[in-house]
Amino acid sequence: KSVPASMEQMTQAREDKVWTAQSIPMPHLTDGRRYVSNPDGIVSDETVRRLDAQLKQLDDSLGIESVLVIVSRVENGDIFRFAQDIFDIYKVGKNDRGLVMVLAYDDRKFRSHTGRSLEADLTDAECFRLQERYLIPSMKAEMPDSGLIYYVESVYNLLQGKELPVMSELRQTNSDDDEDAILPSIYFFLLFVWMGIYMFAAR
Repeated sequence: KSVPASMEQMTQAREDKVWTAQSIPMPHLTDGRRYVSNPDGIVSDETVRRLDAQLKQLDDSLGIESVLVIVSRVENGDIFRFAQDIFDIYKVGKNDRGLVMVLAYDDRKFRSHTGRSLEADLTDAECFRLQERYLIPSMKAEMPDSGLIYYVESVYNLLQGKELPVMSELRQTNSDDDEDAILPSIYFFLLFVWMGIYMFAAR
């Protein structure tokens, strides 16, 4: 009888796995409605379904075929080469309007690679700006699901000329952090006031 792997063993197995463009599963090759490859289970199945729906909308409404790969680590930590190889090997995008996005979670790296015909509409500078706005905060907060959902939505909105989404979950987290930082100051202020009253009364 087989014994289920412990959480530690599963985590270690994930960390030991290093993906290449040739070895990564590509669901889109067998199901045109699936754009996300999540072999290490970094994000939830519900998040994968939501991302697939967002990317299908991008494909249907703007003709931009995309691939989103979410893994623990990529070969040599070279996410630029990995994204380029995914784009070239699998011929992502019609008329060179493809988009490849890769999150290497344990490498703490993200990369968007666009086809030549898409570069004018979605520049590297814009991708980096969206990455800083959504993905970097989400990685710090250990919230890759939210970060990717907001990033993909922001890409769609940017290409449609719409307002960018607001990442409410992280805004709430930051508010909580600010509140935690303010509380000690209040305590010190009250202590100072109390000491002042005590010294005045002692006189």
